Amino acid sequence: MNNERNDTEGIGGKFWLGFLGVMVLAAIAALIFFMFFGWVWATGGFFASFIFFAAIALGFGYFYDRREAQRRGSLVN
Repeated sequence: MNNERNDTEGIGGKFWLGFLGVMVLAAIAALIFFMFFGWVWATGGFFASFIFFAAIALGFGYFYDRREAQRRGSLVN
């Protein structure tokens, strides 16, 4: 018997378990986000939900911009 890995076997179980884990975490994160978004919509209406979504987008942009500025170092001055 040949113990070498055959290229026709495809990707292994470790990949699929990792993929499944990422999908479960993404589903949980989406559930939490939509629960908060629905709560804001129910209590404050359209404008409150717009402000909520804008605050999340601005927060993401702020942290992304800081990370990029640190990554580029002295280029951003």
